[in-house]
Amino acid sequence: MALANALLKSYETCELNGLVDKHNNPTEVVLLPIYHSNIRTDGKNVFEIVLDKQGKLLTGAFLQEGEYCIFPVTEDSVSRSSGAVARPLVDELQYLDPSIDDPKRQGLYEQELKNWLNYQNSGDVNRFLGLIYDLVTKASIRNIVIQLLTKGLAHNYDNKSQILEIITQSNGKTTKEKIGLSKILITFRIKEFDDGKDCSVTDYVPLHESYIEYQQHLQGAKEQSVCNLTGEKTYCSAKHRGMMGNARIIAGGTDDKNLETYFGRFTSRAQVINISYEASSKLHNMIKYLLENRNNSTRMSFKKGVSGADPAVLSIWFSDDVSNDRETSIIQTAALSPLDYDPNEDTVFTINGSDTKNLLLSAIGFNRKIDPNAKVYVMILDKVSNGRISIKYFFELSQNDFYSNLEHWYRTFNWFFYERSTRQFTRQSPDLFRLFDLLYGIEYTSDDGRARTQIPDSKNKYKETLMTRVIPCIIDRKRIPIGMVKRANDNIRMRQKYSKTWESVMSISCAVLNKHRIDTNKVRMEDTLIAFDQQTRSYLYGRVLAVLEYLEKNAMGDSTSVRITNAERFWNNYTASPARTLHLLQNRLQPYIKKLKKDPKQFGNTISKQNIIQDCVNRIAEIENANDINNKPVNEEFIFGYYAQRKQLYTKKTQEQQTVDQSTAI
Repeated sequence: MALANALLKSYETCELNGLVDKHNNPTEVVLLPIYHSNIRTDGKNVFEIVLDKQGKLLTGAFLQEGEYCIFPVTEDSVSRSSGAVARPLVDELQYLDPSIDDPKRQGLYEQELKNWLNYQNSGDVNRFLGLIYDLVTKASIRNIVIQLLTKGLAHNYDNKSQILEIITQSNGKTTKEKIGLSKILITFRIKEFDDGKDCSVTDYVPLHESYIEYQQHLQGAKEQSVCNLTGEKTYCSAKHRGMMGNARIIAGGTDDKNLETYFGRFTSRAQVINISYEASSKLHNMIKYLLENRNNSTRMSFKKGVSGADPAVLSIWFSDDVSNDRETSIIQTAALSPLDYDPNEDTVFTINGSDTKNLLLSAIGFNRKIDPNAKVYVMILDKVSNGRISIKYFFELSQNDFYSNLEHWYRTFNWFFYERSTRQFTRQSPDLFRLFDLLYGIEYTSDDGRARTQIPDSKNKYKETLMTRVIPCIIDRKRIPIGMVKRANDNIRMRQKYSKTWESVMSISCAVLNKHRIDTNKVRMEDTLIAFDQQTRSYLYGRVLAVLEYLEKNAMGDSTSVRITNAERFWNNYTASPARTLHLLQNRLQPYIKKLKKDPKQFGNTISKQNIIQDCVNRIAEIENANDINNKPVNEEFIFGYYAQRKQLYTKKTQEQQTVDQSTAI
């Protein structure tokens, strides 16, 4: 009920602010008026017939792809399936001009339109409806559509299949285009109807208002009961519209045919939930708007799963910005900062990358401009079958808390990732798609030859489940799921499993493990890399391995691109049995040490790195002797020691090289 109340309140706020039925351009999503629906055209499914003010036929054509067509619906036709139920004004051709072989649809459309016309017995809306009614009842809409589509070209029409075949000749070649007419939606436009302005069924607002009044008039004569949402006594309906196709959020139907919706503790469907037809139309139109508006909703996977299931959808909207014009997203990548990030500096992380507005300036002024009563709503909908939609998640909180929590997530969940565009490591908080692909994915080589780690498309529903578990961590500061922590811990021990994407997998694992350390107060938020005076055994083992790898790579030179180092080869063994494997690696490193010491330029550097190894080994020996542990597997601190030492080694090497280059230039 919390979600239903939030949707209803949001819609009514839009009504008060004139945001319902507001038209700017044909391709823009409109928050629909109640008792109306819409369809987004694909360029071949909605045909518009154009009349003049006297009702004379002028022209007609398919609406352009991407345009929206809005039309009134009845309680029965809003989510019709196999039954014959007509809409009052805009409907499929099989309703406007039924064939002789389709007696069940004969007269349904004309009767619906006539009833509305009789109610609206005067004024401009009556004249608008009258022109369309006269055309439909006095002419064959089917013949009009065929005439306008063929434009004098040779054609064939099959009355039984209702398929039109248009024949064209070009450069001696014959082309045949087949168009099925029965399912085409027919809408209308009247030229210069209102003070020289064209009016269509889609954008003629007085027409929509008239239909709302007509529906409210009809409902007044029906049985009244108390609505569980509004508390008002009004007409309540058991028929609720479908979303994402024809799937329903609120189960409807009748008591005798839909026992599964109430049977058990209740004796009728109305005892479960009783919602007025008007409230149902408002909250469903609100959901429809959120799903269609790209600023509000994001698919949680890009392809259908192996079963053909549609992707779940994450929606965000604000009490004072229903359309999310501020472009807030909690899935996309955060902004980047340089590799030499200083936690003491006031670094800015943005929400949706560098191309969108910076909304994480709450600490320096943005939040101060927000109404303390302003709310933000987060919802996840998942179409679990063709008939049902699951509300997997809903959360409501103040906007001040939302932005504060969002900022906290980006400042605590981040690490260094390689950016191809800048060719350097930059600090970023990765988007959730990248997070789960790298954490749970399988390494493979794509068609373009690049190595990737990704969750297979057949497991998209699994990815959505993982994402649903993390959403509360972002917006409500919940701890990161322990399952993710265990997976990251496993990944850092299996380097050879990710031979081509190791750097990215390691970085995402570090981000997850570091977030867990912050959540459990094992480390301060500012201490993203542990200082070198850290004395934990696992951390020191990580430092040693980084130096061993560094020395071997220095000795191997360009050949490192051909074969892996001993540190990489024995990585898994090292994490499981560090003491024994360290002894093995030191023996294998001896030839490389000798080679480096023969080079006068490398001699001093090699000695200093050996000193680091010896210092760390001495500390490890003290810890193991004091705690009576020997050859015990390392914990997650190992990867931080490895990363910190490696970062220090290569940062120093780069700086020294830059100094040499500058002196050479001088």
